[in-house]
Amino acid sequence: MKTEIVRYTPAHFEVMRRFAERTWTRPRTAAFYRWRYEDAPEQCAFLAIHDGACLAMGCAFRRRYRIGDEIVSILETFDWYTLPGLRNAGLGVRIIQRFMAEPEPALLVGGSDDAVGFLARLKWLRAGTAQRFILRLGARRMAQALERRLRIPGAGARAIASAAQPFRRRRRRRGPAGARVLPVAAVGDEVFALYEGPVAYETLPLWSPEQLRWLMLGFAGAGHFVPLYFARGQQLLGWALLRVYEVDGERGAEIIELFNPGADGDLYTWMVAELACLAEGFDADYLGASSTCPAIAAALAGNGFAGGGAIPIHLWRPGGTPLPSPMLFGSNTRDTPINPYPTHWWGETLPAAPETTPQQTD
Repeated sequence: MKTEIVRYTPAHFEVMRRFAERTWTRPRTAAFYRWRYEDAPEQCAFLAIHDGACLAMGCAFRRRYRIGDEIVSILETFDWYTLPGLRNAGLGVRIIQRFMAEPEPALLVGGSDDAVGFLARLKWLRAGTAQRFILRLGARRMAQALERRLRIPGAGARAIASAAQPFRRRRRRRGPAGARVLPVAAVGDEVFALYEGPVAYETLPLWSPEQLRWLMLGFAGAGHFVPLYFARGQQLLGWALLRVYEVDGERGAEIIELFNPGADGDLYTWMVAELACLAEGFDADYLGASSTCPAIAAALAGNGFAGGGAIPIHLWRPGGTPLPSPMLFGSNTRDTPINPYPTHWWGETLPAAPETTPQQTD
């Protein structure tokens, strides 16, 4: 029987589920699968089907971007994977070519070295590079370092780390005169309006109410999402979205979105300081962020973040037209806002599948 590349529909749900359980260590509850594959807005996926089984898969979110003065739809691709033993069968190539045949451009932020080389052979453009940053937080992280490096017994290391916390807490940087930060329950039209006026970026992804609602309220295991408004009087200066999550006993935090229309460096520095204090208040072990914006990179470095390497950005666009700069890419594209996924969730009884490296391709 011939292997077919088909567009995912709800009729393929069980086939897809069996493939996912062979591939990733993720929750296996009905709530997770409903959220991830049925409720996700503007999702596109292709499956390689042979004799009723899925052998390879690729997903994408269809996302609106502001490019100059135009609004363009782009496919943010992720979860490319072919089952072991079939890596040389060309299934990954066929799935990627299906994405390339779609009317929209396709984008990949990140990906393994194999995926990056693979895309280069298919004539995808290197659209840019984002920088990764990490800030270490919390008494637990310090205690682990004391125990590992100085051989201090566990109880003693924890006591020293806890006692040192008041002295490690960063002084909160001041924002513009009269400015304040507001934690809010949800994002309103005032945030979407920020992206519609004059901005300092030529390329930036846009959020939709449906996407944010799905992300923030759809599945408890994805973590806690905290939107923050940065304002002065009745003027909204910018906003940010922080995610706090737990995976394998560690509590992480990630700056999903960080945006002010003018790319004001002093404003970004204050915004990052507020986010770091908030993450520390949630007892996160670390706070991560990624960005292509030099002003954001400087704000992160100024708040004690360490560099964590480069993240390539690749684009397939008919005609080979590159994306204009400056660009605003961060942890706000493809499935990065929900990655890392939890490995399991409440009520799950099935054993976990072995984890595999994401973004593997033929």
